[in-house]
Amino acid sequence: MEVKSDAKKYQSLSSSLINNNSSTKSAEIDDRSPEEYLEAFEESLNNKVDGEVGQLSDGLSEIIGLAEINQKDNYKISKEAFQISCRSESMIRSANSLLDITHALKMINLLEELMN
Repeated sequence: MEVKSDAKKYQSLSSSLINNNSSTKSAEIDDRSPEEYLEAFEESLNNKVDGEVGQLSDGLSEIIGLAEINQKDNYKISKEAFQISCRSESMIRSANSLLDITHALKMINLLEELMN
């Protein structure tokens, strides 16, 4: 009896595909000045900050909504506890992301000071 699988068999890439990919990457070199690059990077980080703060505020409002005290059965209590746990983990990831972003913004500030 023959066993069949859905897995694709691996094939080696031809050298023409490999060379084509490396030439494409070299064509994507940015022609912006360092100041323009830093401004664009800072703007993208500011947009990320807005998104992460929005996630934090949405998560907090959802947790507050789930934490109301009513007549609840055990199933509903356990379901809401799981939702609160998931939302709090998401908020922790957002907070860590904000810490990373503030570190990057500090580095940009230092670079700008060194350039001036």
